[in-house]
Amino acid sequence: EVVMAKNQGMFGQQSATSDEHSAMVQAGDAGPRKIHVGSLPDSITEWQLRQEFSRFGTVTDVMVKTGCEPGRQWGFVTFQRSAEAQVAKESTDRILMFPGSEKPCEVVMAKNQGMFGQQSATSDEHSAQYASMNRS
Repeated sequence: EVVMAKNQGMFGQQSATSDEHSAMVQAGDAGPRKIHVGSLPDSITEWQLRQEFSRFGTVTDVMVKTGCEPGRQWGFVTFQRSAEAQVAKESTDRILMFPGSEKPCEVVMAKNQGMFGQQSATSDEHSAQYASMNRS
């Protein structure tokens, strides 16, 4: 069971109402679609991340970094629309807690919107990026 943090403190934010959410989604699609989710519990799965963030819109991709140091788990969630990503960030940053978490998740717009963020890479670009990463 996922719960919102009880003490939303200095950085807490109120969740957007469904009317605000609808207005934001209809406002446009320019901008980043990928969010970075940090401070995840070590046992988090892609399925759990997808399930939780699907309530903010259509999730097109989820990636959980494997092999992290204990307590330093993180992942990416990509939405179909930029407005959905923005609402998800604003509604969950320093508020959302997964079972096994020691503190609320830190949710920010991903700095690199590459491959599955703002613009999808073609399969040739993806292959080239993957090859260059493996050479380092």
